[in-house]
Amino acid sequence: MENARAGVDWETEAARIAAEMESADDEVRARAVREICPCRMPWPVFNRMRKMAKQLQHDPDPKVAKNALHIEVDATQVMAFEGSFERIRERMETVEEEDSRSSLKRRRQRSRSHRPCACMP
Repeated sequence: MENARAGVDWETEAARIAAEMESADDEVRARAVREICPCRMPWPVFNRMRKMAKQLQHDPDPKVAKNALHIEVDATQVMAFEGSFERIRERMETVEEEDSRSSLKRRRQRSRSHRPCACMP
C-alpha cells in the first residue's frame, strides 16, 4: 500500500479527482470515483474524497452510482482488516509480555535453586 502512496502529491490528485467527479461525461465521473480507494491513498485524503463521492451514489448513470457505492464496500473491508490486524498485534504484544515475565520468573527460580547456602564458605 505504501508504495502506491509514496511520492504522490495527494492534494493535487484529490483536486483532479474532484474535478473529474463533476464532469458532464458519465465515463469520466465513473472512472474518477473508481480511483477513490483506501489502498491507493492516505486515509485523510480517502475520507475527504469518500464524502464527496457519497453524492454520486444517486447519480443518474448506473456505473457512476455503482462505483460510488463500491467505495463504501472498500472502506468497510479495509477497516475490518485493519481492526483485525490491530487486535492480532495487541494479542502478540500481550503474549510477548507474558513470555518475558515467565522467562524472568524461571531465571529467578533457577538462580535461587543453584545458590550455595549462605553458611557455606
